[in-house]
Amino acid sequence: MSGDSSITKEFIELFRRAFPTIDEIQITNLGDMLKQFHRRSNSTILTEHGSLKSDKIDIQVTTSPNDILMQGDILDKVAIPSIDRNGEISIVNGPSVIISASCDCENDPSILIASCYPYERVRQIVKSEDELKKNIYYRFFSFGNSSDINHSLVADFSAISSVSKFLIEDRIKSGKIMKVASLSQIGYYWFITKLYIHLLRVEGLDAIKFRKF
Repeated sequence: MSGDSSITKEFIELFRRAFPTIDEIQITNLGDMLKQFHRRSNSTILTEHGSLKSDKIDIQVTTSPNDILMQGDILDKVAIPSIDRNGEISIVNGPSVIISASCDCENDPSILIASCYPYERVRQIVKSEDELKKNIYYRFFSFGNSSDINHSLVADFSAISSVSKFLIEDRIKSGKIMKVASLSQIGYYWFITKLYIHLLRVEGLDAIKFRKF
């Protein structure tokens, strides 16, 4: 996939397949909606060090986070365990985004979160910075939440963990964790479609051949 027109057409087609019951009117102008991701408005952002500062953000992130936990909410610092090849456990304390559906956030005792990293760090490990900006990579979701791209956050859908919902809620109430952003409607549809692509994309033919009837 390369170029805005290609990713837009593929996105719309995948969107239709992923959400077959959605009103066709809602996706008629989806191509125009995607262009709005590059528009900016005054707000606050999450920096690499977890603090807030005045800046501008793209339209997929709202200026005011929701009061309840919802899919796509960005938290400034969550302790996430990481296990290496030797079985050693380390704790990574940094920003994360809620992966669980909003209804699961309401009803389940635990929620899924994905680690977020500074754009500057992620761009050093991908082949194309342009494709990272355009959200073409399956694995990553670029929030584009800062006019300074190096201060933007990128979610890593391959770094997902489960954490107690009650722990998150208690630490938000005590001020130990801050919810710094929520997704707009446009950002929400873009986010869940990217998540769908990453987790449910069809395997290649080489992989399929290993599966027996």
